[in-house]
Amino acid sequence: MVALDGAGRPRAVVKTLELTRRRFHEVDAAFAHDEGEGDRSLAYRREAHRAYFTRLGQPSEEMELWCEHFRVVETIPLA
Repeated sequence: MVALDGAGRPRAVVKTLELTRRRFHEVDAAFAHDEGEGDRSLAYRREAHRAYFTRLGQPSEEMELWCEHFRVVETIPLA
C-alpha cells in the first residue's frame, strides 16, 4: 500500500502485517502502545481518538474500527 502525506503525495510503501476489526472500546493497551501516539497509553489513545471522532460527529464506544499493524517497506522522498 502507498501512504500519502497531508498534501496527497506518495511518501511511503507499507506492508500490512495484521488487520483486525474492533469496536472502539475493544482496542487494548498493547495496540495503543504499538500505535505510538502521545505517551502510548490506552488512556491517551482513547481520549485523543474520542476527541477526533467527536469533531467528526461520530463518537461511539460501539463504532467499529480497523486496527492495522504494518511495516514501512520504503520511504518515498519528495521530488
